[in-house]
Amino acid sequence: MICQRYTSLIKIQIKRLFNHIFPYLFFLSYFLIPIYCGIKFYSPQIIKFIVLIYFFCACAVFVLLKQAKKKKYLFSIENEKLTEDINILNGKIKTHSIITSVLGDKIRRYSALKALTEKLVQKVSLDDTADLILTKAYTLIAHSKGRAILYLVDTKKQELNFFASYGGVSSVKDTRETVGARGADVFDDWIFKHQVPLLIEDTKKDFRFDAKVSFKAQHPIGSLISTPLIVGKRIVGILRLEDEKISSFSSDDLRFLSVFSDLAALSLDNSKLYEHTQHLAITDGLTGLYLRQYFMVCLNAAIKETINTGVAFSILMIDIDRFKKYNDKFGHISGDIVLGRIAKVLMKECPREGAILSRYGGEEFIVLLSGIDKTGAVKIAEKLRKKIAQEKIVLRRTKTHVTVSIGISTCPEDGRLADELLKISDIYLYKAKQKGRNGTCFC
Repeated sequence: MICQRYTSLIKIQIKRLFNHIFPYLFFLSYFLIPIYCGIKFYSPQIIKFIVLIYFFCACAVFVLLKQAKKKKYLFSIENEKLTEDINILNGKIKTHSIITSVLGDKIRRYSALKALTEKLVQKVSLDDTADLILTKAYTLIAHSKGRAILYLVDTKKQELNFFASYGGVSSVKDTRETVGARGADVFDDWIFKHQVPLLIEDTKKDFRFDAKVSFKAQHPIGSLISTPLIVGKRIVGILRLEDEKISSFSSDDLRFLSVFSDLAALSLDNSKLYEHTQHLAITDGLTGLYLRQYFMVCLNAAIKETINTGVAFSILMIDIDRFKKYNDKFGHISGDIVLGRIAKVLMKECPREGAILSRYGGEEFIVLLSGIDKTGAVKIAEKLRKKIAQEKIVLRRTKTHVTVSIGISTCPEDGRLADELLKISDIYLYKAKQKGRNGTCFC
């Protein structure tokens, strides 16, 4: 390889030398050949003839060399121009390819956004809507890396509450014990206060938060992009994407997130409104407990489950003792206060899992205890009865106490039909009243 390279270089140098020396050798021969011929033949005519021929030949060669040099010069200029045009075209091709790639990505994103709109129309549950928004934000904006986090605003307290997240190591929906355990941080508080989108390429170097980032996050944050979810003039939440690496998000991601957030905010607000409306349809406005109609639906479902699995459940029917006396003495508004306070005690003291609390009618309440047999139901009933009796209620500046009587029935021990179980609970309730009130009865 080295010999071939040096051989080619030598050939190039010889060619250049020949191109430069040849004209001079030709003109030198213009003088040498006539002299040689004149010495050899001693003829002036021959010398003149040869000189004349050489003169014309020299002129012809000079003209040809001049034209060749000019053509070579023009060719080099044309070659440089063509090279420049090729470079410009290559640059344009590269630019167009980048633009095509970017436009293709935008088209893909906005096409997915259109499909997301169609899917969100079909979602009414807040959990389903949030899951869909998080997964799409994770894939379309975060490019399936880092984490997507959703905070919702508690309208009563006007504070951010963690709702759900998606991504991380397992790329699944996180729980409150993981990402949400730390709650909102300085970035979320800043967005909640200013209600504008936020892009941070490096959390350690951003002058707005460098001095404030003092919390110890379970997941290191290198960069993040976040936006408020606004409906009208109300902020309903914050959608945030974060990654451990720096510069994971761009300004184009922020622009797309702003469009995405408008759709997400409206969908979440509609889902919250739907759930609130649904809640109002099945709950009592005074006590906040479920209405009788919804309780009956839950009771029938519990009976079917008990028949299939054999797992027992119990019913507590609760009635306020001498409720009419409170109404007559303190007025109907005071009666409403009593109902509300007892409902709060029931919600606080009943098991949080598997308990359905309902206002059965008037001053009666009913509780369904899933997976609780007769013995367990009696313990819970006694606990509730004592807590209610200890509750201090102020009616027209007068401290008073109320008591309740409780009847207990258990499925399948006392029956396998809803009407049968309710009838037995009612019978035991009135037995408790006949025994002097402020007691429980189960047999």
